[in-house]
Amino acid sequence: MAASQRNPGLYYLIGDPQGTSEVAIVHEDGSLVGHLEIDGMSARNAEDLAVGPCAPDSGSTCLFIGDIGNNQGAWQSVSVWRVREPALDAAGTQITVDGAVATFTYPDAPVNAEALLVERGAPYLVTKPERPPGSSSTTPAPRLLGARRFADGELRDHGALDLPAPETGTVGLAGALLGNVVTGGEKVDDRVVLRTYDQVLVYTADQPGARLRTLREWRPHRVATPRVRQGEAVTRRQTKQ
Repeated sequence: MAASQRNPGLYYLIGDPQGTSEVAIVHEDGSLVGHLEIDGMSARNAEDLAVGPCAPDSGSTCLFIGDIGNNQGAWQSVSVWRVREPALDAAGTQITVDGAVATFTYPDAPVNAEALLVERGAPYLVTKPERPPGSSSTTPAPRLLGARRFADGELRDHGALDLPAPETGTVGLAGALLGNVVTGGEKVDDRVVLRTYDQVLVYTADQPGARLRTLREWRPHRVATPRVRQGEAVTRRQTKQ
């Protein structure tokens, strides 16, 4: 999910079945506003959304759709769609919008990802390496993969992230089976919020304006969250002024 910036109080949601072509729009209480149909999109495994500037120094905001899931590592590339945020003001909205798509190859072997971050119009992915179900081995650390711009190309590997383990007694079913992995995220100014199955982590830059590619150097801390079976998404709260 992702909070709209052009339409405070509204949120975008997407499911991950193969062939997904639309994004739902809801109020904070979950009531449905409508849908955005993305012309030409048929996602293989859409996993996350982000809202941010359409491009560097852009005054417009765009919705970015991360078709980035790759559970078996079978696909050699992933795609991110970009849609300019429309003005939304009525329930029952059903809008078909044009979008642009950029396709990215990996700097190494294909890897799964469920978290999409955007900085200055450029997409970044946080990978989701998993340990085999039932294994007692440590889950590999997630890595930050970033694009130079919103255009076809190869992602750059910006290194492994420190992912603190959940506190004792807070691990749910999914975390117990698959380990400590990132399932969603969002960049908010000089902070990055990452969701795992069991916790919410906020990464804060030491220097204002630090670029996202330096995320591995930012300091993480936990946010108190209720125990859940399988946490999958996180976003900011956008309220009307």
